Amino acid sequence: MTASDTNIVLPSEIIYDILLKLHVKTLARFRCVCKSWQALISDPIFIESHHRRSKQNPLVLLSRRCHPGGGLRWFSTHGDAKEFVSMNPQPNNRLVTLPTYLDLVCVYDSSRIYLCNPSIEQLVCLPVESPVYKSSFHQHHVGLGYISSIKKHKLLRIISPDRDSAEHGMDRHCEVFTVGAKNSRWGTVANPPYKIVAHAACVDGVIYMLPHYLGLQPFIPRVCCFDLEKEKWSELQTPCQIHPDNIVHICFVRKVVEECLCLVDFGLSALHRMDVWFLSDRNKSSWVRECHIDISSLSSVRHVIMSVFPLAVDEDGRILLRNLSPRGNELWYYDPKAKKFQEFVPCKKLGELFFESFYVESFMSLIDSETVA
Repeated sequence: MTASDTNIVLPSEIIYDILLKLHVKTLARFRCVCKSWQALISDPIFIESHHRRSKQNPLVLLSRRCHPGGGLRWFSTHGDAKEFVSMNPQPNNRLVTLPTYLDLVCVYDSSRIYLCNPSIEQLVCLPVESPVYKSSFHQHHVGLGYISSIKKHKLLRIISPDRDSAEHGMDRHCEVFTVGAKNSRWGTVANPPYKIVAHAACVDGVIYMLPHYLGLQPFIPRVCCFDLEKEKWSELQTPCQIHPDNIVHICFVRKVVEECLCLVDFGLSALHRMDVWFLSDRNKSSWVRECHIDISSLSSVRHVIMSVFPLAVDEDGRILLRNLSPRGNELWYYDPKAKKFQEFVPCKKLGELFFESFYVESFMSLIDSETVA
């Protein structure tokens, strides 16, 4: 047998299918293999196909909260926990990662917002200044979403004055920023109808936030909704079955391959029980109670209020839960049919790692989008 007899040439269709299954970081290296691979991996059709596949299999991003220097050190998991990317934009800053299900990751502190594409290790800082921003202001709430009609990401931020400035009549301000738009700057939009007290959840280009109910008469539980495309606020009623005294948390849940708005209802009389609601029709304020979960079997959460939150629902209907327990970070599956918990496989290897966000791999370049401050 000669050397030429062992040379096997794979059909282009097989090569295409193999490359589709690889991570972006690997594909970036494979561009250097040969000109034909460079052309294939750079082809917009291939990039779009790879993005669709990645959206069906997003990475789970984890981080080490107490990482020295306060930088970004993310890990991904598909059966184990491996370091995915490490960056340090501002040493000693307390950065918060915004939970999303996008091809960008947003982190922020009290004054700055960073966008990152971990796959190609790009990190940019958005402009700080705005028509109303002053040194006495700080960011309270940030939301990030994608508008499919214009194929752009948009950010919403609510900046509030410090206590001394508030006493002198300065009010909070709401602003939006379009990522990738030419000469993009922060633009002022109308303030939310109520004071916001909870983190943002974005689903299908609409950012949802819970208002501060104290002092509202009559008492009608609501969700504040900001349409990123129309740049307008509206209101959404919560399920009428939720008692006004209950503790409610809002979040987005990845349900198979779709995003869903979720409300978690903790009853004050039984904090070890929670109801999980999904929004079924935004226009009609219609909600469906997905399940009722008794979390008392998780011994670590018996005395912890609002420590368990849903993250995703898989094809079998199992709910992935995050548990912030005294022992540390935990991830569990809950089977509503069997009413049983099962430890998420990577959980034993998480150690000090905490869930941060879902991430859809992409080739999107932030350097070319005129986003840098």
